[in-house]
Amino acid sequence: MPIKEYDIDFTTWYDKYLSDGLRDKLAKYNPFKIHDSSIAKPKCYYVAYFKKEYLNEFIGHEDKFTFFPQPERSRMVEYICDQTRFGEGK
Repeated sequence: MPIKEYDIDFTTWYDKYLSDGLRDKLAKYNPFKIHDSSIAKPKCYYVAYFKKEYLNEFIGHEDKFTFFPQPERSRMVEYICDQTRFGEGK
């Protein structure tokens, strides 16, 4: 669960040792980078395991209906159902 937006910027060897012009030229032809300006760069967050007593620390805790995305809710229900004993068979 996201706690705070990631604010650390690392300098790679690529940034440190190559000149700006060469670095820009190489980045322009990088086949692994998407060069579409209409696609926004995703934000990175610090994350932590969810604990109810620290609810106020998490981003988006105000709206309980959107706090957990639907895929996470499904995984939680599946985990609870897997751990719960139903009938005599288990």
